[in-house]
Amino acid sequence: MVPSEFIERILDQGYLWVLADSEMQHALVESLKYNETYVMPFWSKESGLAKICTDDWQDYKPVKITSDSFLMIGWWECTMICYL
Repeated sequence: MVPSEFIERILDQGYLWVLADSEMQHALVESLKYNETYVMPFWSKESGLAKICTDDWQDYKPVKITSDSFLMIGWWECTMICYL
């Protein structure tokens, strides 16, 4: 999915998904493109997210974020990093 399709999907449905722990600290992963850089993954669907919350990610759970919040606080800028 290209960034514009992702943004369009979350605007249409009104939300997106992240992984967060009980203190609402969001899961980060190492960038595949940039050394010593971490990015926050986002998903447009919840399906399958619980399955990846094992091992190092066992303290995380899927959390729904409204698209208004996502766009208002600039999280979309973080998402674009994943596509660079």
